[in-house]
Amino acid sequence: MKSLLNMKPTLMEWRRRAGPGLAYDLHTAEGIAASLVFPDRGSTLARVETAEGAWTIMHPDLLNPVTTVRVAGATDNLALFYPHALRHGSLEFSDGVAYDWAALDGTPAGGAFLSQAGTPLVRLHPRLGLDPIQDLESGMVELGHPPQQAWRHGILAALGWYLLVLDHFKENPEHAAEFSLRL
Repeated sequence: MKSLLNMKPTLMEWRRRAGPGLAYDLHTAEGIAASLVFPDRGSTLARVETAEGAWTIMHPDLLNPVTTVRVAGATDNLALFYPHALRHGSLEFSDGVAYDWAALDGTPAGGAFLSQAGTPLVRLHPRLGLDPIQDLESGMVELGHPPQQAWRHGILAALGWYLLVLDHFKENPEHAAEFSLRL
């Protein structure tokens, strides 16, 4: 995989992998920079891999809307995402660093992670396939200025895409029963 550490602000694209599972790769002009894989379609657990490391993301359930981010194989949380009203939220790392998540208008709606000063770090713009009820096929990713810990760029891009995929399930009644069972 290509590292996001040395990439200047650039445009990339999450693309769904062909096949029966739900998995995406983050494509750049230089190759694949990250992957986001849902090992089990009946679960909200996803695995993220970048050149900088591997993490798991999970939205436990409806009564506990906090999404966890962990180093793969670890039991302690690296970060927690707290959703707020109107699809906004806050990602708080265990070392105290926090980023705001802001929903972006559009059909389908996108999102952006912002620094505490309001500077865009990562923006995501999903695109629907020919059948908008199906899973998201792809999404454009704009990298802004890297966070102070540049290795977090990949986590922000993957978590943002994860949140948009879950939102897509919530918005489509055809997926509502299946999605509610996952939560």
